[in-house]
Amino acid sequence: MKSKKERFIARSLVETRQIIKNVAQLIDARFKDTKAVPIRAGLTGDMRRYIAVPKIRDLNDYHHAHDALMIATVGEYIENKGFFKKGELSDTAGNAYNIYAKEWLARARKDVRYGRSNPYTFVVGSMQNATRGVLNFETGELVPQQNDFWSQDNWNYLHKVLFWKNILVTRKANIDKSYLYDETLYGVGRVQSDKKGAVPINKNKKPLLYGGFSDINSSSIMLVRANGINRLKNVPVMIANQIDHKKLTIEDYVKSLNIKKFEKLLRYPIPLNTKIDDKGTVYYAISYQMKHNAKQLWLNEHDYSKLSDLNMREQFDKEKYQKLDLEEQLEIFDMFANEKVINRLKIFTKQLKHLIDVRNLFVNAEPEDKAQLIADLLRILHDNSGLVDPIVSNLGNVARPKWGATRQQSGIVLPDDAQIIMESPSGIFTNKMVVKDLL
Repeated sequence: MKSKKERFIARSLVETRQIIKNVAQLIDARFKDTKAVPIRAGLTGDMRRYIAVPKIRDLNDYHHAHDALMIATVGEYIENKGFFKKGELSDTAGNAYNIYAKEWLARARKDVRYGRSNPYTFVVGSMQNATRGVLNFETGELVPQQNDFWSQDNWNYLHKVLFWKNILVTRKANIDKSYLYDETLYGVGRVQSDKKGAVPINKNKKPLLYGGFSDINSSSIMLVRANGINRLKNVPVMIANQIDHKKLTIEDYVKSLNIKKFEKLLRYPIPLNTKIDDKGTVYYAISYQMKHNAKQLWLNEHDYSKLSDLNMREQFDKEKYQKLDLEEQLEIFDMFANEKVINRLKIFTKQLKHLIDVRNLFVNAEPEDKAQLIADLLRILHDNSGLVDPIVSNLGNVARPKWGATRQQSGIVLPDDAQIIMESPSGIFTNKMVVKDLL
């Protein structure tokens, strides 16, 4: 029977949610010589405070990799310290907890500030004692504790890694074989006002009289060459299903499109959300027409710290931003409206240059409009974000043109030197094809 202290120590180290326990059991069953120990998720928060890099969910997707690194670091430290033995709490963990708790209580009695702040768990706390040190009340000095498994060099390296500019981020590309149509069903009024029209509910019901579906769903895309131009084309689900059941060939489908000056089918199928690199402009082809940014926004440590000060529950807080003075507000604006961001996010070159041009309009805007513009910028510059218009919607028509969609109505054009990048979801496997090699 475990004591209350043992159960408390275990909760400090181990994730207790049943779903996590179930996953650990599945890993144990699959890998007989391995014991999976689910580390408590809250330790990542302790590590972030200790390493002094708050999470900013709005900035980019790096925080997922950072959290994994944090928990792996803690797990390795726990393993090296011998806190677990064959998956069970060891006496070493109990001893470490006793030492940390005794020292922390002693400091709390000497200094009321310790009683006002939440202490780290004894795991991260013992790491901090090895770097920042423990306060000696007689001398007033911070004295680092001897720790064979953690040092200031470890802290420095981890802190440095969290500000790496480029981290591989992958997104699952997919070939859809499910629904033939977009599930949104438009009424007659919407169809009559929509210049694009709608897909009939069935062949006997005209959309103008009965309404219709908003769009035909894509299964995948294909790359064709016509008149010396390489262009992506749509492959609807209904066509893909006919091809799979050998009722149609992809060649017959291409022929039915009556593409002028058609030369060659270069590639089929290309999954939706495939990454494309066009001379450094990196994007996801989420359809044959639409591009989504695939490059992660990044800030240096100084700017990151400034933006994290405006965080509330790990996200940008507009009210905090409105309370800044004008100089501070402009400092945040200039983090995104500059040449370095343009060079990094080339898909938005035109839009970001226009953002720089409307800086004076931003200066004179209302505080709530400035805050909303920054929030919208974070959203649209975020990898694979949807479409918002941060400029005109917040600064008015005087700030036209609008941000604009990254869409090519007749299909995305790929130059001969563009790369089609096929990545596994894990990022372990990558296959790059240059378009000219398909000609």
